[in-house]
Amino acid sequence: MKKKTIFITFLLLFSFSVYASNYTGDLIYNGDFNNDLDYWYLGGVNEYCNYILIPENEYNILQLDIFNEPEQFWNVQLNQEYRTSVEEDDILFLNFNLKNPDGAVAVAVQDNGDPWRKYVGIEISNSSETINYKIAFDGSINNWNAGEVELCFFFGENIGVFEISNISFKNLGSEVDIESLNADIIYNPFFGTQENTDDWKQPALERIENIRKSHLTVTCVDNNGNPLNDVKITINQTKKYFPFGTAVAANLFGGRNYNPTYVEKTEELFNMITIENHLKWKVMDSAHPSVDYVFDWTEEKNIPVHGHCLFWPSYHHCPDWLEGLPTDEIYDNVISHVKDYATEFNGKVVHWDVLNEAISNDEIWQECGIELLADCYTTAKENDPNALLMYNDYSLLRNDPTRQDQVIDLVNQLIGMGAPIEGLGIQSHLSIGGLVTPENALKNLDKMSTLNLPIYITELDIGTEEHWEFQAEYFTDLVTAIYSHPSIKGIIQWGFWEGSHWRPDTALYNRDWTPRPVGLAFEDLMFNEWRTDIISYTNDSGTVTENCFHGDYEVAVKFENYTITDTVSVLPEDNASLFITINLDNNPPTIPSTPDGPASGKAGIKYTYTTSSSDPDENQLHYKWYFGDGSYSDWLGPYESGVTTEVNHTWSKKGSYELKVKTKDSYNAESEWSDPLPINIPKNKQSASFIYFLEKLIKRFPLLEQIFSTASFNKLLIT
Repeated sequence: MKKKTIFITFLLLFSFSVYASNYTGDLIYNGDFNNDLDYWYLGGVNEYCNYILIPENEYNILQLDIFNEPEQFWNVQLNQEYRTSVEEDDILFLNFNLKNPDGAVAVAVQDNGDPWRKYVGIEISNSSETINYKIAFDGSINNWNAGEVELCFFFGENIGVFEISNISFKNLGSEVDIESLNADIIYNPFFGTQENTDDWKQPALERIENIRKSHLTVTCVDNNGNPLNDVKITINQTKKYFPFGTAVAANLFGGRNYNPTYVEKTEELFNMITIENHLKWKVMDSAHPSVDYVFDWTEEKNIPVHGHCLFWPSYHHCPDWLEGLPTDEIYDNVISHVKDYATEFNGKVVHWDVLNEAISNDEIWQECGIELLADCYTTAKENDPNALLMYNDYSLLRNDPTRQDQVIDLVNQLIGMGAPIEGLGIQSHLSIGGLVTPENALKNLDKMSTLNLPIYITELDIGTEEHWEFQAEYFTDLVTAIYSHPSIKGIIQWGFWEGSHWRPDTALYNRDWTPRPVGLAFEDLMFNEWRTDIISYTNDSGTVTENCFHGDYEVAVKFENYTITDTVSVLPEDNASLFITINLDNNPPTIPSTPDGPASGKAGIKYTYTTSSSDPDENQLHYKWYFGDGSYSDWLGPYESGVTTEVNHTWSKKGSYELKVKTKDSYNAESEWSDPLPINIPKNKQSASFIYFLEKLIKRFPLLEQIFSTASFNKLLIT
């Protein structure tokens, strides 16, 4: 029995040691090259390079002689697949000697097979001396089994001699203090070699307080001009001034693909939109009626549109028929398109990305001359003088000094030619391997601000390999840093719903509309951190002063049995004030009667409701209705005291709602809200898209309204 126990204990210990060896120890073999190139793959031999092994005391030096200039940096590469497993929290330590006088060498970790995705990329500058490099990896982006990924050395695109030796790559487990390794380079799986600290955060928060807020002073006096002390002041923000926008799929705003939830969420979450694809020249033939649905909606909701884009200067992004035309005809067709779209959508867009990615998409303007680009701006301004004309490009927020310099040079050159460029769009499609720390984002924005143009983040999305919690944390930090920069005038995300997103893993909301952690982070910024909702009380001077985020406000004043509500806008570079007089000789109106009308109905159908109130002083009255779906009426009136009033409303989707109403007199003294009328709207047999189609058809062709009476139209919808 004792022997059996000892044997079982031995098996357990052996099993544990085998298990542990999967996660710690050597990740590669034969790093000393004492067994020639066993376990290694050397690409490019004979075609681009030759190699020899030079003996040293305890190892061999691998010397590469690159005699044929490689077309790609990966043509000459040395790699070996991981020999053991790695977990996300493991600390990895790479040590090697390198002499590379003739060019930089890249160290990478990539997929061991197609598509050869790279998870690590570190450039080692050229050196004529042999240098020992110590690189510590602060965790991995994924858990990897042995053989899934490989360590790679890429020897670039230059002819020359390179020497590498004594390669050691170890998994040290998760308990090691990475700082104790004294590494030359610490590589973070999300930020690479960028140093990521919180030093930027407090100054950013202070800038937000200074540049995104202004003072609002509310003063309350009685009808004799005496200040009123201890008046309850409720300040609620109803609209943001700063644009937080999204790209939208135009086809979801009407027709057979109409998605009411998508449209409602767009209105709930954003105050600016970009039409993702349907304003691009390439898809102009299918632009209508989708763009009409969007522009009808934005006009109704008073939501501005960022126009994207007038000219994306490569044949791939233009109509197929353009390529192959004579140069002068290409030039004329481009200018004609810019003129036509600037004219057609004049007054419907507030910005235009006149040019998109003209650095990497240059074949058309290189053929036609740079004058074509300048003429695009001049033509757009002539035909839509009120739109802000922008240049839009990528790799400007992250650490890409070459692209930043190219854009700065191009924009300055075009402005020098007379092009009315009035804004800069920074796309900001970010992924693992290209994430930028908030601190570096601010530095890059400083650099792009040297153009002295307002800057908009135009296409923000963030991919983090389904690391959802990190995505939410990084989103909050990055957007906070961006929002704090004084040159930033708007932030537009490139979609928000998994069900309609070019990069579904970057969406704020899952397909079933449940928010991801990043969606909750966005909501917290929009509806808590960067929104002003305050309850305060007047002092002896009858005033309250608060620092408020820029936007529109409803201010409710409550004193004894008097309630007065007013509105005010708080705008940049200006302090706002609101002066309210409470007539203490006036009596507020009575609470309106409970609304009377249908307690149930169908979505998409208009219903009528009535109420009445009386005023003790026989003042005229205005009524404000709340429909239970997040929408309010304006103050409707005036009506004589005691007169029955009515309102019409259409609920767009099924649900249970509470309808209520309040009133105010000519001195702005308000009643309390009435008792609510519960409303039940079950699902209509007709689809929401069918109803939307019929409504738009009647709106577009008024004669149909004479053919379909309201009663017959409602009957059509019900049956």
